[in-house]
Amino acid sequence: MSGDRRPGRALSIAAISFLLLDAGLLIVAGIGLDRVSLVLWGGLCALGAGAVVLVWRRYLARLAELDRDREELRAELRALGRSVDQARG
Repeated sequence: MSGDRRPGRALSIAAISFLLLDAGLLIVAGIGLDRVSLVLWGGLCALGAGAVVLVWRRYLARLAELDRDREELRAELRALGRSVDQARG
């Protein structure tokens, strides 16, 4: 896939980076201040970053599937066009 076919790439990278930064800072603050709630929120941010990665990969797989389907339809249309041309004569 070309770069212009991945519209969500920059947004996904930004979301992952932001969530991982938040996770790290919350965990460090939670450990430094001895506050379990901050560590838990940091863990949730890390899980959120993992969820973004999984959803992004699923999205890219769906795009690849759509590209394959589009190519199959084009091939089928070309075959139908050839059949029509042969029937005409």
